[in-house]
Amino acid sequence: MKDIGARHGAWVLPKGIDLSDPALRREMKRVRRERRKKFGPIRRPEQLQKCFVETMAFLYDRHLYDRSTRTWRIDEFLDRGEREFGGYDQVILWQSYPRPGVDERNQFDYYRDLPGGLDTLRKWVSVCHKRGVRVLLTYNPWDRHTRQGNRHLHDLIEMLKVSGADGVYLDTMHAVPKAWTKPLAMLGRHIAFESEGTPTGAALREMHSAWGQGWQIYPPAQIFDSRWLWPQHKTFLTHHRHQRNHWEEVCCALFTGTGVLVWQNVFGNDTSWVERDKKLLRAVKPILRAFWRNFAHPDWQPFIPSGNNELKVNQWPGPVGTVYTLCWNEKQAYRGPLFAAKKGKTYVDLISGKKCTTRGGTVVGAVGARSVGAVLEVDKLTAGVKDLVAKVAPGRLPRYVEVNTDTIPPQGKPKRTPLLRRYKGRKP
Repeated sequence: MKDIGARHGAWVLPKGIDLSDPALRREMKRVRRERRKKFGPIRRPEQLQKCFVETMAFLYDRHLYDRSTRTWRIDEFLDRGEREFGGYDQVILWQSYPRPGVDERNQFDYYRDLPGGLDTLRKWVSVCHKRGVRVLLTYNPWDRHTRQGNRHLHDLIEMLKVSGADGVYLDTMHAVPKAWTKPLAMLGRHIAFESEGTPTGAALREMHSAWGQGWQIYPPAQIFDSRWLWPQHKTFLTHHRHQRNHWEEVCCALFTGTGVLVWQNVFGNDTSWVERDKKLLRAVKPILRAFWRNFAHPDWQPFIPSGNNELKVNQWPGPVGTVYTLCWNEKQAYRGPLFAAKKGKTYVDLISGKKCTTRGGTVVGAVGARSVGAVLEVDKLTAGVKDLVAKVAPGRLPRYVEVNTDTIPPQGKPKRTPLLRRYKGRKP
């Protein structure tokens, strides 16, 4: 293990290292056991464990508010998420940057000054919760030179009380301030925290989820250090916020059992996903949701021996059966031996929905070019297992095709921004 480093969240494996070496595998288990013992157990709410698609909702986006009719398009926003991405599991309500500084308002004033006031914030949370979507408010620690009002923590608690939001997204932060623990406990309910940065060590106890921003996702077959150590800790991959190609991110998400961030309006910059990648996310999300317990299992094994040196396989135990995620990064599709079959077990391809064949003690299957796959191992192919596979198996995944995003025009038409006026809103 001392020869294995980490860069951009992922392991850096020295050339020639043999991950199938029993001695190395024992050392990996020992290191994981000791590091977990040092920092204590990491537990996350079940609802958060089921989150695999998160989005940023910019509350000043014209897609979200119709100024001509003065109505919010909350359901339309969520409907669009279902059509294009298979549905959002968690929404971050972003209200501030790049607006702070044009007047004296602070980050919390922007929530108060929403059309409809704080009732709008409450409505956003209520509508999302009715549709099974979690909601996070936003906190900007760098907001230090605007009107401070009752100070940050006091105002943040007010927003959480009024809205009923599930937690807070901590912009630019890696850890939860220790001074927040007791005041937030007075709310009498669980408050989840998500960081933009990558928490490490003891900070993982209080930080329930984080962005995998800038993490190494190419090639998609990676071992993320935090996933290996703390699989219950939720991560949402966002390799490059201004890209419109996200094929590698989605492939990496299925292979590593990780979430994805959908961010299509980066501070006014149109970063809409290409249709190819939307189709891929729609196809694999049901698998991630259905087997979320597998992807949070503490004893999952990365890079088990496979039928081809270029075929990467992860193993995820679970209550229904063991899931094997596959990654093939070559230009031609793969068909052949996948991994060793266990005696008495049955194998089902979670992409095609069909039963896998075994040959010479090996599971045989296929993976598309520069794509991913998944196989379920069960004791018996019961009616319940068949129904589950029928619900989650997409039949096939979209093929990887090069997309030149320079030729894709931005969505919508630019509009003239009205002149700014001096702030005359309420000052609590």
